[in-house]
Amino acid sequence: MAQLFSLGDFAHMKSSTIFFAVCVAAPGLLALAYPLFPLSFWLSAFCTIAGLVFSCVLLVWSLLNLVRHWRRSVLGFGCLIVAFGFLVVMADIFAMNHHRDQSPNKSPEPTAVGAGRSAIAVHVASRRWLSFFR
Repeated sequence: MAQLFSLGDFAHMKSSTIFFAVCVAAPGLLALAYPLFPLSFWLSAFCTIAGLVFSCVLLVWSLLNLVRHWRRSVLGFGCLIVAFGFLVVMADIFAMNHHRDQSPNKSPEPTAVGAGRSAIAVHVASRRWLSFFR
């Protein structure tokens, strides 16, 4: 009786399945981080970091498969492009949140340091114009 699958075929199917799971996990975790952000900052940060780790694994795996399994590598690079887009969005959201938390005093009147600097700048500029007209 002939075997349906050899051990090499089974190992190839197993690695392909894991590769496809990583292809889904990398952009999937980064996409999941966006709706989780209003609910839980830390859960969103965990999903973003896990998505970044899976993206790094996917990049290395795609580079290693570039010659032998080039179609798999093309799929991996496509998933990396999608993951990179989600990563940029999440980095922007975390930066806006950090900026909002660290925002300075929003009073419209200038501070003493700013007022002194602008007064010196006006004084120096007026002296230059005066020397120009001499």
